[in-house]
Amino acid sequence: MASDLLDHPLNIDEMLKEVLESIFDTLPRIDRASVLLFEKNKIKELITRSRNGHKLSPARYSRAILDRVARDGMPVKVSNTTYIPDPEKADNMDTMRIRSVMCAPMVINTKIGGAIYVDSPRGAQDGFRKEDLLLINALSRFLAAAFEIEHSPV
Repeated sequence: MASDLLDHPLNIDEMLKEVLESIFDTLPRIDRASVLLFEKNKIKELITRSRNGHKLSPARYSRAILDRVARDGMPVKVSNTTYIPDPEKADNMDTMRIRSVMCAPMVINTKIGGAIYVDSPRGAQDGFRKEDLLLINALSRFLAAAFEIEHSPV
């Protein structure tokens, strides 16, 4: 029940694990997922997992996509990165074997404080769909609300 959540302290780490597990269970096209925070001009990785459950270190992600989400505050979906112009692909998506990417901002205390980032080496036919992005965007809002609650004064 929802009231049971009020009886227990919020554990962000456990929530992040559950969110990533839900993403993998719900969206079979995703191979890697990360939850990231934006701190000044740096990216802080909170959690990164691959579909097989392994922690990835260091995480592999497109800095160009993250910069775009941080700048515009809008979710991004690229179903086939082979069609991205080379200047926007400056961080070598080809080398990282990324073919499909989704990224949704987490708006924390009225600023873009982080993002959920997912990718896959699969291309256009198996790439992400609009409804996949809607789910990732909804989860990013949920996590942003949890971070606001955790960091709000009592």
